[in-house]
Amino acid sequence: MDFEEDIYSSIFLALKHPVRRKIVRMLDEAPSTYTQILNKLGVETGFLNYHLESLRGLVTKNKDDKYFLSEFGEAALALITRVEEPVKRKSRGLKVYGFKINPAYIALAILTVLITSNLYWVYAYQGLSRDKTNALGEVLIQTRGFLGESIHILNITLRESKIEFELWDVMFRDLIQISRQYKLIISLDTDHRQQWSQIKVAIDSLVDFVNELIQAYAKNNTYMNITSEHSTSLNKIRDSLLSIELKAFPSKIVIGSNPQVNIIDSEITEAMETSIQLQADLKSARRAFNLPIL
Repeated sequence: MDFEEDIYSSIFLALKHPVRRKIVRMLDEAPSTYTQILNKLGVETGFLNYHLESLRGLVTKNKDDKYFLSEFGEAALALITRVEEPVKRKSRGLKVYGFKINPAYIALAILTVLITSNLYWVYAYQGLSRDKTNALGEVLIQTRGFLGESIHILNITLRESKIEFELWDVMFRDLIQISRQYKLIISLDTDHRQQWSQIKVAIDSLVDFVNELIQAYAKNNTYMNITSEHSTSLNKIRDSLLSIELKAFPSKIVIGSNPQVNIIDSEITEAMETSIQLQADLKSARRAFNLPIL
């Protein structure tokens, strides 16, 4: 993906969700700290972390640890403004039996009724829960994609009995992204915090292993032939990742107005146990590749 396409993708991703659009408009008014954004939006930290992660490239921090819009964030804001302004002009006035009524007053009246009957709070809670489930589903889908690509690269390595360092560099970057995604998953799926945290620890160990192997052997080589001992170690790592992919990520994830992300307790626990085995397998792999044992 070239630079221009990546920027367009980032902008459109940012504009996809109303909360992210709200953050962009908020930061246009004034730079804000994490706490200020959290208080204004009234959402959970995991939910905010997910959206700030999705706004990378459009939102950045200054030396006072305040978020503000980057140049691309300003471009996203301009696009929001150009799209919304005609809609606002069109909806400013509404005629009923010849009288001009501001739709804002109608909305306010409806809102008042909802608050009085306590229905508003029910709807607000359901909306927040739905958005949180959608956010978790999106992150899980993205993470599974990065994990699948890493497994694919290991399969190529084992099939050809050699490490292509260009491919392993791609895997290294995928694994770093997976580690970042697990931070969001942990904050969004608090019911399985322990399991996701352990899986992240194992993935971080794999990141270190891949990085050190590249640093040790890729200085003057584009590839490295592997021995049967190497293959045995990499097979175990690949199988552990396959098991984590199968057990940790629901086979069916539905995103939309009726999202479904069903993480089964027994399966995520099994994935956690597999991640512990992965850490042991990484120690054996370090010995096979003559890397320091951590």
